[in-house]
Amino acid sequence: MSSSSGTTSIPALTITSAGVVAPDELDVLTGALTDISAAMGGNVNQDLSTPQGQIATSEAAAIGNCYDAILAVANGVDPKIASGRMQDAIGNIYFMTRVPATATSVAVSIVGTAGQQISSGSVIATDGTYQYALTSDVTIPAGGTATATVANTQTGPLACSANALSLYQYTAGVASISNSAPGVLGSDAESRIAFEERRGNSVASNSAGQTASVLGNLLELSGVTDAYTYSNGTSSAVTYNGVSVPAYSLYCCVAGGSPSDIGLAIIQKKGPGCGLAGGTTVQVQDPAPAYNGNGPVYTVNFDVAAATPIYLAVTLKTGADVPSTALADIQAAVLAQFASGGSSGLRPTIASSIFASQFNCAISALGSWVRIVSIAIGTSAPASQSYVTMTMAQVPTMAAGNISLTLV
Repeated sequence: MSSSSGTTSIPALTITSAGVVAPDELDVLTGALTDISAAMGGNVNQDLSTPQGQIATSEAAAIGNCYDAILAVANGVDPKIASGRMQDAIGNIYFMTRVPATATSVAVSIVGTAGQQISSGSVIATDGTYQYALTSDVTIPAGGTATATVANTQTGPLACSANALSLYQYTAGVASISNSAPGVLGSDAESRIAFEERRGNSVASNSAGQTASVLGNLLELSGVTDAYTYSNGTSSAVTYNGVSVPAYSLYCCVAGGSPSDIGLAIIQKKGPGCGLAGGTTVQVQDPAPAYNGNGPVYTVNFDVAAATPIYLAVTLKTGADVPSTALADIQAAVLAQFASGGSSGLRPTIASSIFASQFNCAISALGSWVRIVSIAIGTSAPASQSYVTMTMAQVPTMAAGNISLTLV
């Protein structure tokens, strides 16, 4: 009968009150070299170019990868830093799913033979770079011109300017296709930061009687893209973020959504007896089951966010390597950054400050030909400021035509 016991000089991963703590990978490598040396009787050459050095290096890398995976799982249970599948799993607890990427959609006029039918999904238009497919079946009417909607075959915030589309390829019975207005910008899949922000708002919407309760409820409404709430609990009117709010009143500003849905969302979560401020008025009946369909009707006031165009003036150093598509490339990059917030996920919103410098990285990433001299921002052209701030009654908007380029 024999027995053996093994020891190792490789430091172990530990679990403390601060969480999972993994040792430095260099310490793991040192431990692996020590183990190999001990197994060979000691005094072994530990140079990493030797066979034993290579074995120790591979062993340390494998252990390091394992420690990294454990750390990722441990960090993934924290909603503040979770990402990917782990964040999706946290969302499932709240019956939330990540908002998928969407494609840019464009209203078009199709000229062709009366009675000609074109199937949904047919790739019928191009802007010279991307292709666009019909989103529904279309039959050209007696007048010979049909209105329809096409969507980019690729998802993401890919801009389509007015009059940019033409017929992609021969399509039976179709003579031409055009768009008189720019497309509605698509979006990337919901980012980690945006998802966590929405999860936090969904938690707030489960409460009642707080300003955040109303905000969370508004942001969950279909069609609502942004909202802001402020409560004045004093006995006098207060001007906050550019808006005067009456005494003892709740101010709500909303972008998008149905007025009736917005009114209902407000009365569902605001505290009893709280006044409401805003220039839009709707009548909402309390749907509480206890009223048996005969609930009181309330007058609800709120503001519809005023769309405020944002202008950007980009100045680059000229050069032979600056492409002819520079302006269009910059416009697409800025629009994508504006729509999603880029790597930070912090997109421009109601009451936010928007800095010209926010767009530096998105523009610089276009290539080595980008040599930024200056970027200015403003709410009118020509843009000349370093930042702009929205009031809590304004929602910022951006269009390709608002972005200019100067080469010096």
